[in-house]
Amino acid sequence: MTTQPELTPESLTARIIAELQEYPEARILLLRALLTDEFLGVPARLTRVEESVVRIEENVAELQGDVKQLQGTVEQLQGTVGQLQGSVKQLQSDVEQLKADGVDTKARLTRLESDVSDLKGTNLEITGARRIPAILFQRMGLRRPAIVHSLNAPMSGNTLENLYYAEEQGAIDAGADLEVLQTDVILRAQRQTDRETVWVAVEISNTIDQHDITRARERADILAAAYSETALAAVAGNGIRQEEQEMADSLGVMVVVL
Repeated sequence: MTTQPELTPESLTARIIAELQEYPEARILLLRALLTDEFLGVPARLTRVEESVVRIEENVAELQGDVKQLQGTVEQLQGTVGQLQGSVKQLQSDVEQLKADGVDTKARLTRLESDVSDLKGTNLEITGARRIPAILFQRMGLRRPAIVHSLNAPMSGNTLENLYYAEEQGAIDAGADLEVLQTDVILRAQRQTDRETVWVAVEISNTIDQHDITRARERADILAAAYSETALAAVAGNGIRQEEQEMADSLGVMVVVL
């Protein structure tokens, strides 16, 4: 009669390992027998944790991009403020000269009025470019608005190339690209509801008139045709008459009173 060798923890473990190497499909059965459901679910939970970490990293990268864009906008505004300060000094110098000689006063006053009007218009475009994204963010249901083109932030090279290509392909009329570049402010954003990319053409004026409304509508339509994406139109200013308000409503142009 053959005597069975004495089993020890070491010999039993070696025997189990040898059997599993011969029958690897039995490993999962052994794990299920040895481990609780909580431990068996660890790999799936680790996978979900890894996916969450990836999403967090993507969100952080997106926020860092937003911060850089805001920093660039602040630098542009600082440069514009410097230009305005220079214009004010020039106006002060003109006034002093008028006081000193009193010659050709009417002509000088006319020139000063023109300079002041230009200065007001420029200042309104600057302040409007800063305030409009936040206003449209709420009223148009947009998110992540970015200034694509403004007085001191010309359109980037890639965006311009796409615009020129659209004209070459006949998607927009000849000269329409130059028309778009005269828009006071162009924004690019996402709709909150479906994350669809939209463009917004904004015309800014002290007193909004019919010409501003027409230009905003036409330039928004050019953007829509050039980039094959939704484009909205808006006008902004210090005031608007009832007649112009009705015209804007009929053309689907949003009015923003600053």
